[in-house]
Amino acid sequence: MVSTDFTPRLERLAARYPHLSLVRRQIDPDVGLGECMGDAYLVIVATDNFQLNSRIAVAAKSAKKLVNRVDSPEDSDVIFPSTARKGDVTIAISTGGKSPLVAKQLRQRLAGAITKTDVGMTSLLDFSRRLALRELGEERVRSRVLKRIASDRTIRNMLDRGSLRQAKTRAKSIIMGYK
Repeated sequence: MVSTDFTPRLERLAARYPHLSLVRRQIDPDVGLGECMGDAYLVIVATDNFQLNSRIAVAAKSAKKLVNRVDSPEDSDVIFPSTARKGDVTIAISTGGKSPLVAKQLRQRLAGAITKTDVGMTSLLDFSRRLALRELGEERVRSRVLKRIASDRTIRNMLDRGSLRQAKTRAKSIIMGYK
């Protein structure tokens, strides 16, 4: 990352990930833009200067780099969604760069709807799918079994109580009952 200043959070991130380097320097739009980009595949342009962002994006594209320009989605090759993760469940929301605020608000609202049961069900169905692949031949049968496990009230109650181990035992018995 190239900037005249970095937040303490970015500095902590760079300390945790040695491949992330923070370069303190003033960006001169007339010289050295290519140096700043180095061998990067993606250039995220995020200064508070619209004209500078434009020049950096042009230089990046002429150097065959992918560009994410935070102040101009139409000049971007890549737009990042707003994401939230709970366990193995990840949601991503995008407004196509038109309104990061709306994307953030939707992400927060949807993330709040993901329950510990949803996270447990994800883990349980991963376990169940792997077991069904080993034990059951036909894809049609496996699909029916996994749907049954996902809709099983007893399993859902076990996951609501946080008992993934019991839910796995029940799922295993359902799968083995189809052999």
